[in-house]
This record gives sequence, C-alpha cells and structure tokens, in this order.
Amino acid sequence: MNLVEVLLAGLLFSLASAGSLQVMAGMGKSLQGAAQARAAEDQLEAELRRSQALVRAGAAQQQATDLACDQPALLLSRLLTEPGPGEGDAPAPSAAPPAPLVRQVSVLAPGLVRLQLEAGGGRWQRQRLFSAAAYGLCPSVGGALG
Repeated sequence: MNLVEVLLAGLLFSLASAGSLQVMAGMGKSLQGAAQARAAEDQLEAELRRSQALVRAGAAQQQATDLACDQPALLLSRLLTEPGPGEGDAPAPSAAPPAPLVRQVSVLAPGLVRLQLEAGGGRWQRQRLFSAAAYGLCPSVGGALG
C-alpha cells in the first residue's frame, strides 16, 4: 500500500464515521422527542382524570339546591378550578418537576363547561366537556350535547 491509498482509506473511514454519528444523533433526538411527547400526553390525561374525579366528588357533596340549578355552569367551573385535596403538597425531591400545564375553563352553555389543557407551549392539547346534568347537579338544565 502506498501513502495515497492509506490517506484515501482514512478519509473514507472518517466520512463513514461522521455520517454514522449524525444518524445516531438524529435517532437519539427522535427518541427523546417521543419520550417527551409521551410524558406530556400522560400528564394531560392524568390531569383530565383528576379533574373528572374532582367534579364527581364535588357533585356527590353538593346538595340539589336552587342555587346549584340557577348557575350550574358556575358550579362546574368552581369545581374544576379549585385545588383538589393534596394539590398544595410539595412534590418528592427525587421526582422530576412536571412540565407546566395551561388550564382553561370556559362556559359554553348554561349547563355545559369545557376544560382545555395545554402542555409544551401548546404542542399537546386535551379538552373535555362537563355537563351539569351528567353529574346530577341539575337535571333540568343542559340537555343534549348535539
């Protein structure tokens, strides 16, 4: 082998190694993005389940009074926005801090409230509709969702 062949072989090996590193870095970024997306979606779903449990618990405690039937959407909004039990507790120091969630509660109709959650700066969103009649708060208000 002469010097030119050795230099050419070294150059080809270096180019192949650099290309392989770029492919591996791209795969690593893709896997990291997928893990972040999965974690954000899991966090959103857990928050929706927690909110639904809050509404169920609040509806079970709420007595069917005229005040509840006058403004069922406000009652639902209050149940969705007030902190739940244990929500003010400090997280465990070993747990990674969750990404911040943006929570919006909006009244769509007299007995219908929409909860919208966003994570990752709006990249992932979930929403759920809550009906006062579905939770037995005021059966005469709300009607069908169609």
